[in-house]
Amino acid sequence: MDFLEGVLAGLLLLVAVAVWFGALTLRALWRSLTWLTEAVTRIGEIEREKLGPLHRMADGGAPDALVTRLQAVETGLESQKMLVSDAVERVTSLGNRVAARQRRAAADVLEDEEPDTGPTPEQARALAALLGKNGITQAPITPANPASGLSLKERAKLHRAQRGNG
Repeated sequence: MDFLEGVLAGLLLLVAVAVWFGALTLRALWRSLTWLTEAVTRIGEIEREKLGPLHRMADGGAPDALVTRLQAVETGLESQKMLVSDAVERVTSLGNRVAARQRRAAADVLEDEEPDTGPTPEQARALAALLGKNGITQAPITPANPASGLSLKERAKLHRAQRGNG
């Protein structure tokens, strides 16, 4: 019976280990469930303690002074947004006006300039005589005409018309 007693003792040991492991598993499961339940309960308590006044405010049940102050803050925020928006619009408008003035001024300068035609025939003869006295011989200088026959003002208008700004 020695062998049979050894087998029974081994089976008893296996059953004891299984029961012990099952007890540990049940204990861990029970603790996790109770911990979760307690955590949910505590979160609910915290919400009631801390968020209760906020819920009353959201429902309109807050004290009048607090509601009035919140509305004043919201109104101030909206007015600041409008002020910033107006300032951005004014700066943009001013920048556009300055750029337009600069473009007009540049166009006026181009239109007002007359081509440099060079020296008059009398000035050319006097220059040639002066150069001749100094030993420099050169063909007489004649006034230069634009290659196209157009003045600078006319060329500027033509250039703007070609660009599509005419």
